Amino acid sequence: MTGLDRTIDHWAVLPAHAGRAALEAEIARALAPTDGMDAGAGLLTTIARDLLDHGGKRLRPALALLAAETGPGGAAAALPFAAACEILHNATLIHDDVIDGAALRRGKPTVAARWGNRVALLAGDYLFARALTLVAQLGRTEISVRLGRTVEHICQAEIEQIARAYDLTYSEPEYLELVRRKSALLIAECCRSGALLGGAGETVAEAVFAYGQALGTAFQIADDILDVVAADASLGKPTGQDIQLGLLTLPVLRAVESQPALRTLIGRRMEMEGDVGRVLELVRASDGVAYARARAEHYILAAQQALAILPAGEPHDSLAQVARFAVRRDH
Repeated sequence: MTGLDRTIDHWAVLPAHAGRAALEAEIARALAPTDGMDAGAGLLTTIARDLLDHGGKRLRPALALLAAETGPGGAAAALPFAAACEILHNATLIHDDVIDGAALRRGKPTVAARWGNRVALLAGDYLFARALTLVAQLGRTEISVRLGRTVEHICQAEIEQIARAYDLTYSEPEYLELVRRKSALLIAECCRSGALLGGAGETVAEAVFAYGQALGTAFQIADDILDVVAADASLGKPTGQDIQLGLLTLPVLRAVESQPALRTLIGRRMEMEGDVGRVLELVRASDGVAYARARAEHYILAAQQALAILPAGEPHDSLAQVARFAVRRDH
């Protein structure tokens, strides 16, 4: 089990007709091969199904469905959108792995490692297109436009992250803004659109958007902590991968303030053998991890406070539980 499974089963709180099984069926329908599909399209379908069958927490669709429970239509009204959220998220993962040269994802070979970068890029594009088509078919222009803009922000943030690699002038506010656009915004839009599709009003939708943005920030900080402290086996990919790519995450930024040797190692782009391991040692020896955990807790509190306008009971309690999980998982 993952840390999420041990801490909270966010599917157990959803009605049976809109829980995990219903989501998986919706995703399968969205990616099902059609009659007359040619070999190229068939390969794309195979890759997509293989990727999604590798598991994952399905956090974004779960949040969309939980947010939909704030309205009279309930979670069932947001099922197609929830499936689109998971498909879109996996598209970003395929592209991330190509950019990072990653061999493993969730402990298994990445799409790029199995089929090559050319196929992986096209598979990611296919999933992006499929997700946005599913959302367009809902007939909710505002939701389609906002999700499209979210994808724009994700791409812009990824480009900026590459451009700022090894950049010792990079600051914590800049890091947090990049996290907002790269990671938190998609989670926030899943929450907001889920609420609207469930029939909730604009006030509730904006509240769960704020919740999702704070939660997404905490979740990314927690991921960045794990890149420093987790074992390879539990993380499902090599520890220190972000450091090796020169990505200055919050634990590293904090550690640089008290560990002058980090400036030398990062300044020479960790090009000498053993540099990455030394950076990991220095970050772990600093207060970087503790500081990052405290910042993540700050955002979890902000997420919980954003739920204050929701009445007591479900889905308020479930959304609050998911927020508490974000900084207490082990991978």
